[in-house]
Amino acid sequence: MPDLGYVAREVISFLKGRTHTEKPHISVLGPDRRTARVAFGKKTQPLITEEEEAEAFYEEIDPYRRIVPYVFGYYADFKPSNDERVVETTFTFCIRTAPPNVNSKPVPLDQQFRDVKLRVRLMNEKNAELLINIRGFSTNVSLRIQEMLKPVSNNVQEIWFEIPYASYSKRYKGIPHKVVSDPSIIRSLATLDKTDSGYYYFFNGSRGARSLDRRLIYAFAIRISVKKLNPELVRVSVLLYNCGGCVVDSKWRKVGSYEVARYMLPGDPGNYRIDRWSTEYLLEIEGRIKWSGYQKMWTWKQSFDSYVVPGLKGFLPKNCLAVENEEAREVILRDWHIAKETVPKIKCDNVRSAPEIIKEISSKYGYQKAGEYVAKAFKDVFQSVSNLYTFQTKALTSILKPSEQEGGKCLVITARTAGGKTLAFLLPILIKVVHEKLTGSSFGGVKALFFYPTKALANDQAETILRLIWSLNKLLVKDGYKPVSVGILHGDTRTRKELARLIQRQGKRMEDLRIKCPVCGNRLRVTFEEPSVNAGWALEKVFCESCGADPDLLNRSLLVVRERIYSTPPDILITNPDTINVTLMYSPKAQSVFGRNVAFCPNCGETYSNINKRKCGVCGSSLSRLDKLSYPKVIVIDEAHLLRGVFGSQVSFVLLRLEQAIRAINHLSHSWRPHYVLSSATLNNPKKRAEELIGDHNMSFDTIEAEYEESGEEEELPVKWHVFIMPKAYAPQATLARVMEKSAELWLKWEQLPPSTLIFVNRIAEANSLVYLLRDMLSGVRNLIDGHTTDYGRQRADVEDRFSTGELRILVATRGLEVGVDFDIIKVGGIYGMPYYVSDYVQRIGRIGRKADSIVFNIFMPDKPIDHFLFRNWKLLCNLRLRDHQMQQETYTIRRDNQEVVKRSAVRALFDFLSTRPDSHLFYEGEVSNALTSQTRKRNAIALLSHIFDQKALDSFMNALDGQQPPPPASSITLSKELETYLQKALIPVPPVNVMRNAILQVIENIIQDVFSQQPGGASLTQLIYRKYREAFFLWHIRHAERVCVYQFPDLQQLGFSDEERERERGLVYAFRHAVPGQIISYRGNYFSIKLVKRSPSAEPSEDPANLVWR
Repeated sequence: MPDLGYVAREVISFLKGRTHTEKPHISVLGPDRRTARVAFGKKTQPLITEEEEAEAFYEEIDPYRRIVPYVFGYYADFKPSNDERVVETTFTFCIRTAPPNVNSKPVPLDQQFRDVKLRVRLMNEKNAELLINIRGFSTNVSLRIQEMLKPVSNNVQEIWFEIPYASYSKRYKGIPHKVVSDPSIIRSLATLDKTDSGYYYFFNGSRGARSLDRRLIYAFAIRISVKKLNPELVRVSVLLYNCGGCVVDSKWRKVGSYEVARYMLPGDPGNYRIDRWSTEYLLEIEGRIKWSGYQKMWTWKQSFDSYVVPGLKGFLPKNCLAVENEEAREVILRDWHIAKETVPKIKCDNVRSAPEIIKEISSKYGYQKAGEYVAKAFKDVFQSVSNLYTFQTKALTSILKPSEQEGGKCLVITARTAGGKTLAFLLPILIKVVHEKLTGSSFGGVKALFFYPTKALANDQAETILRLIWSLNKLLVKDGYKPVSVGILHGDTRTRKELARLIQRQGKRMEDLRIKCPVCGNRLRVTFEEPSVNAGWALEKVFCESCGADPDLLNRSLLVVRERIYSTPPDILITNPDTINVTLMYSPKAQSVFGRNVAFCPNCGETYSNINKRKCGVCGSSLSRLDKLSYPKVIVIDEAHLLRGVFGSQVSFVLLRLEQAIRAINHLSHSWRPHYVLSSATLNNPKKRAEELIGDHNMSFDTIEAEYEESGEEEELPVKWHVFIMPKAYAPQATLARVMEKSAELWLKWEQLPPSTLIFVNRIAEANSLVYLLRDMLSGVRNLIDGHTTDYGRQRADVEDRFSTGELRILVATRGLEVGVDFDIIKVGGIYGMPYYVSDYVQRIGRIGRKADSIVFNIFMPDKPIDHFLFRNWKLLCNLRLRDHQMQQETYTIRRDNQEVVKRSAVRALFDFLSTRPDSHLFYEGEVSNALTSQTRKRNAIALLSHIFDQKALDSFMNALDGQQPPPPASSITLSKELETYLQKALIPVPPVNVMRNAILQVIENIIQDVFSQQPGGASLTQLIYRKYREAFFLWHIRHAERVCVYQFPDLQQLGFSDEERERERGLVYAFRHAVPGQIISYRGNYFSIKLVKRSPSAEPSEDPANLVWR
């Protein structure tokens, strides 16, 4: 593979090179036209016409160009240490003096540019010396000037050197200044009148002039300032200002300044749009600072009593970043940097081997034989791993050690990305599961729930877990024990009915799983077949087409369809909060994963909450009873840092509701709580975050953090090159597109396709814009470029598959891919705009180069404060220790007092209560609406209402169902004690009672209305939840707390989209900002105009967008 350090250098050289078309993207200082207008402009002789004003306007609004900063330099704090003190600052840059060709004749490079070197020496904070050196075609000018600094305010002295004309002193009257107007300097800073071949060129515009008649004299100034902060500390400032240029005629007389961008044209001014070259810009600008007789007073971290605050303090770079060479006592200033990330080594337990530690700790806590099995499997799978990290050893002890108090316990594990967190909690959990297999204490069922925040991460981690389970199961089955099983349950997990529809509608009988074979590493596949024609369901079989791994053991180890998971619950269930939220309140028959007794069909796998049901409603087979199931005793929450804001608040209540459901289903005491494990690479204040998430009642907490070797020893890990770029002359998307273009060009030169490249953006609109632009600029590989955002819905899994197999080479993604997903193949990454949290940045770069050297292009947004902060403090992004300190400063809390979250969680807990009742099948499967017209519905409705109201209220409703009286309003009756107790336990600590009660009464009022409705037909509670309550009470949505809008796009078949891809959901606030009629929005790299905004037919008039947004 090509050297990625070389790639980084070549890309930077391309972006900052003086020969770049028009002007470079970086290392450029633009003109200060306002000062130039004051200093050189002449009102009686304007150089801009009306037509050129229109041209200037369109230059200003060009989305791919920017107004370039005109100041470059620094502020630095020093402490004088002797009597001979010097701060030496050197600025180097070049100026364009001629275009690269004239009349189709190439112009030699030394005629196109002149190199300028400005060296400023500040001596004893009193005297300043400026050395000017200009070299180029027929030019070698040197000049030395000295001047004393003069006081301008209390404790501040300064001097300006203006070259070659007075400029800023005309704008800011009274500043101390020295004009360096030597004729040789003026001529050396002028554009050429003609080339050595005798050809002249033009400047642009309808007043375009020949170079024989007009010349541009580059003008700039240097400001040297010293501020005495206290008797022992001074602040030195040296800033370079680009004033643009002064226009002179053929006799070197000043005639004014350009008020709009001017370009050199190689020929006829009418062709300037095709070939033009910017003037007035200082190119390839760089600065260097050296000092003697001073002690530097800046630092990258400040230590206080109990914490460290990272960040550059005492040195402020201006429109650049500072790179310090400690040995040379030198600081380099530039607007780009290439840094090689070093990773300190995590402390290992080097005394004992990993298998020995596993067996020793297991034996200590009564799991000796189980520990031996897991140790053998570990040794087989991780042959290159000889030792455990010390934090993994501590996690083994913490999870296996019996709790000393009643209630639950919570372990929080923090370690860097790819630092072994999964093994830290997986090993002890597997030891416990195997122990139950060996002792016969297991009755089947889920022992551990693994929560992952995204489906992509869940699939990825299932692959890691399966590798260890596969080796473990070979040992267990060989000795006659049952294997350990793992199931995957999330929104993309199919049902057997869906498999049948794939056969019937698409003729499809096989598809890839997004999990690799534990034997050969190739993709597993699943085949499915209907047992009879049009059976309506199909049986699945997981297999490996490449190596033929034992299919029986594979299917006993890995469960991939819902019916299989519900009818034979796995030992470990991989899922997400969204799925558990819905299962708790909507699907009693799926609650076998919580330990609920159910009836199941041995033939098709369908489950039923009515354990006395005899015949399967799907295939007609006799049912069996599934009982004596275990329940989840361990709940793992990976990437816990993502549970923040509204999402974190709602997940917090989901966990409390889950605990109460498990207690209710399994008749456990109120003091019972599970064992939690929280894991993250970037969790600040771990104990406090854990307490906010799961509550501290009946819970003990322990935190384990990975420790690093103090010796400075580094891990032998893949090298990660960070390239920091602050676009100056062009918009960030244009700069990133050029980065990708140059990168692709280099790989094509090596006869290779572009490497797998993952680009992270912060907004969907940015993703669509970049996909569109990259496809346009990289037309040769446009079919290898795609996006990964919520625009793609269920197709995101297909995009991930195509990317992981190399069918896609460049993927532009939002944060959905920033956690845990390991594609193994990503060599190039892009961070397009900084996320607000460094922890999010760490997760993003953690997806890049996990198993090979990689390069990360960091593109900072010039108009975002957070980007400027992180650009100036670039070490926080690539120095692991500083990064860790910064993440400790990031505070985000999980609040349970958000009233909207409280209302929704209370309503969900009400349905949890109903779904967990032993007779829930009567109203979840049986019809309850329009109960007055049917005795069966009346019976089902009474069963439903009996759980909601106390006996007195229930009697009133029974009379109403008999037609003796109207039903009483919900607000006037008393809820059942059982319901109130359940809600209190499910919502600990009890939120505001009025908020909770009002929300619940509103739902109950709707249930009463439906029970007594006169609409024809009937509906079960399941149907009512899905058709009405789901959207009315926001039951499904836990990732935000706002109303949802749906974008409906026109027929997109001509763009390759199917009908199901014509809609996407968006929050109302987002839609209000981006979907006003006539506004342009993007979708999958395409652009559309909003035609109409309206409410859906099923929505109430009060939910009209106009009422919701503008009221």
